[in-house]
Amino acid sequence: MKKFSFYIWLLVPVLCACTDTTLMSDVQREIEVCLSFNAVQPGSATKASMDITPLESTQVRNLWVMQFDGTASSSKLLSAKYYPDFTPGTKVKLLTSDVENYLLFVANSNDPSVDFSKCLTLDEVKNPRFLILNDTQAAGDYYSDCYNMIMNGHVQTVVNGALLSLDVPMKRNSVRLDVKISNNTASTENPITIDSVGVCSGVAFMHYYTDYELPAKYPAQCNKSAVVYPATAWSSGQADGPARRFTFYCPANKRGSAITSDPKLKFTTSPFGTTYLQVYGTDSQGRRVAYRFALGSDLVQDCNLLPNTDYSYDIIISNPGDYVTDSRVENLYMQDFTEAPLANSYMIQPPSVKGVWKSVRIPVRRVYDFWNGTDGYERIPNNALIEGSYGWKAEIIRSTVELVEGVNFKWIKREGADYRDYFEFAIAEGVEGNFVLGVHRYTDMAHTLLDDVFLWSWHMWVTNYNPNATLPLLTPQVDGSGQEARYAYDVEGGQVNRYYGNLWKVGGALEGRFMMDRNLGELAVDGKGPTDILLYQFGRKDPFPYVSTNYGSLHKFISTYNRYFDESEFPYRTQAQLTESNITDVLAYSIYHPEVYVAYFSNWMMQDMNADNVYYYTAYNWNDTKLGALTASNFTAKSIFDPCPAGWRVPPQNSIDFPANTTYSYNIYEYKRVLPNGVVMRYPVTGANNGVAEGHVRYNPNNTWCLWTNRASNGNNGYTLFSTASNNYTQLSNAQAKGVGYPVRCVSYTEP
Repeated sequence: MKKFSFYIWLLVPVLCACTDTTLMSDVQREIEVCLSFNAVQPGSATKASMDITPLESTQVRNLWVMQFDGTASSSKLLSAKYYPDFTPGTKVKLLTSDVENYLLFVANSNDPSVDFSKCLTLDEVKNPRFLILNDTQAAGDYYSDCYNMIMNGHVQTVVNGALLSLDVPMKRNSVRLDVKISNNTASTENPITIDSVGVCSGVAFMHYYTDYELPAKYPAQCNKSAVVYPATAWSSGQADGPARRFTFYCPANKRGSAITSDPKLKFTTSPFGTTYLQVYGTDSQGRRVAYRFALGSDLVQDCNLLPNTDYSYDIIISNPGDYVTDSRVENLYMQDFTEAPLANSYMIQPPSVKGVWKSVRIPVRRVYDFWNGTDGYERIPNNALIEGSYGWKAEIIRSTVELVEGVNFKWIKREGADYRDYFEFAIAEGVEGNFVLGVHRYTDMAHTLLDDVFLWSWHMWVTNYNPNATLPLLTPQVDGSGQEARYAYDVEGGQVNRYYGNLWKVGGALEGRFMMDRNLGELAVDGKGPTDILLYQFGRKDPFPYVSTNYGSLHKFISTYNRYFDESEFPYRTQAQLTESNITDVLAYSIYHPEVYVAYFSNWMMQDMNADNVYYYTAYNWNDTKLGALTASNFTAKSIFDPCPAGWRVPPQNSIDFPANTTYSYNIYEYKRVLPNGVVMRYPVTGANNGVAEGHVRYNPNNTWCLWTNRASNGNNGYTLFSTASNNYTQLSNAQAKGVGYPVRCVSYTEP
């Protein structure tokens, strides 16, 4: 595919009445100047061959004029005037100057409320922007059968009495996408019927001022998920035989390049926030299909969409495709984990198409591993669901997203025969959040359910974040000493990080590893969404979500479903309550009751031993008594209780450290680190669950940000951002113990 720039000069005299803000010194005076606008506009033989009907008008109908006292980015704003109407020959007012000034013009914003006067410098004028919610708002208002293009431009000149007129080159703010799609599947065994096409923008806003050399990443921040513009019907496209032609507009979006030149892998390996095109259709069996094409100057590697630039694409769909080998084909229908390594949580990407249900299959083998009578941790054969058992039934235990049977959630297979089986459910488009599922066992042939306890439970993390799709293609960048040099790597839906220190360098335990850019269960890195705050007690596989009734609540209200209690609370048991109920096998109790917080500040599993009479609390690796001592050089085995998904695990101690000369900032929601290479690492501020107060599990927002590691022989088992001496990660003191609920951040791991 090719990228085209074009320059045609069009004279449009302007202006009339204005509203203004002027910051004027005593020695300056106003003069009137006539403007002529030279619009940089599409026009090339190659583009004409696309035979797209002209859609654009470059007539200036309203105008912002800003004047700065110099040409540097720090130049001060002298005046900002808005001209709401235009008639040929109208003059604009400028202030005289002794030095060259920067004159900035924004045309066709149709918005007199943009307060450019609050931008004190030229650099600050880069910030004002407006929300784009569909594929035409970026073009401008539709007027007389064409779009009145939003444009901006500048002139650098000395403003004096001799200045009577100015020629101003104006550039379109938006990106134009001309797309031809050919559906050549008619003769295949599974022909596709395309019904619509849409743009999914990596950025939600378009800036008024883009006529400068944009940085390598522009805008600096992306949305946490793409803005999906309303789809355009296939029948609305311009016919070209079996093909259709479409024109879309979107904001500029520079993201860089995909890490591979294989077009099949471009979508997966494109930088986070890349704008893409989505094609929707139906196959011969009536199943919905979707194709995704990451956009840029080609469909192979480039991921940059520049303002005032047209991009032309010729897309040919020759067969239905295979999502396993081609990231351009979206996996809408199934995530089957029955052949994947066993885990206690699973990352699920919801379907992006309305009306589609994605099924998820989860194996129940962990029940046997924990309870079997031969070498299980707790040898209770009836709980192990061995062959010939009466079977089991699955249930939702808790959820931070509202799940309604038949609306956005449905059971496909809820019951099973034994531990070799699986359960299956389906979720609809729009589901995002966390929920926990567990299994009970039947006690007899009549299927009497032992429903007061669970044999095992699994956390479902429904998110668009999908590092697994990209991780096998990433290669860490190291410096001459073998230390990490890049620190942040783009993956589908976000980033993964690496850190400084001996663990990460060549030869270290984390050589070639990556850490997620967010805590387990979180939906974005900004930390402002309360529904994705999950906290863990050390050695427990099940999360405890933030709830609004907690003592010291900081975030907005959310509803958390719990099978035993009301919608906004989760239950707890103190040491005294457990003792009163004659419960001594506390870890086994935590498996039976994954929804119950054990409100004991120190070793919450107390004096509980496994079937081999080994104390759980003495286990180094996330309470796993079968793994023995774990050190930095022995980072191999993953605990059966580890809460991370397959291919990930709780990180070792000393796994987060920054190189020298980093800067930091923080607020109540977020902590940021800016590394020497300019990479910004963000950490959500989640607080901690710590004890009980006023009849609730105490949520402490003052514990700014803490992280569990997988090794705990005493209280020194986690790291926190702050200490009294510095603002680096420091080991928690002995006062911080295993009963505290902290977040977990997972590091990649090679499953055996």
